Amino acid sequence: LVAVGVELPTRKIPNWLTLVGLLGGVVATRTLSDFGSVLVGLLIVGLVSLTLFARGWFPGGTSKLLIALGGTLGWKDGLALTILMF
Repeated sequence: LVAVGVELPTRKIPNWLTLVGLLGGVVATRTLSDFGSVLVGLLIVGLVSLTLFARGWFPGGTSKLLIALGGTLGWKDGLALTILMF
């Protein structure tokens, strides 16, 4: 919700906001489940969303937030979210 509030007036999502979300999600996930799932989620969702960004199909802010969510949700849910956003 913070990202939406920041993005609406500026049309940009700052890197610090994505980093805070990523770190918070990783810390929460690490305490709740397996850290390997976090890394796999970051890698898979990161590769897919950055590929979509490189082709011009996703804006950069969306890709950054999806990578953070991929680390938080794990690769299955993160990839499903990426597909739904596409």
